[in-house]
Amino acid sequence: KFVQFDIAACGGISEGRRIADLAAAFHLPCTLHASSTGILLAASLHLAASLPNLDSVEYHMFHQWLFDKCPPNAFKPEAGGLVRPPDGPGFGLEIHYDDL
Repeated sequence: KFVQFDIAACGGISEGRRIADLAAAFHLPCTLHASSTGILLAASLHLAASLPNLDSVEYHMFHQWLFDKCPPNAFKPEAGGLVRPPDGPGFGLEIHYDDL
């Protein structure tokens, strides 16, 4: 058993945190769904890094053009598949609004 949620669908980062806290109260792990944009993945990774009951962050490996608009290697997996949240102000991404 686990609890899966998407911060883009559940009401944002704060609501996602409340969901994760409720899951933790019932000793359930969480997995975050983050498959639409690089911005969502960055936000999800930042939330995920703060969750003691995190199991995983799920995202699709298929090509998505909005991921191309993120800095190169923003989500480069390390050994074992670990992906760290991007560094920098906000979610750590430099957005090129003309590309959107």
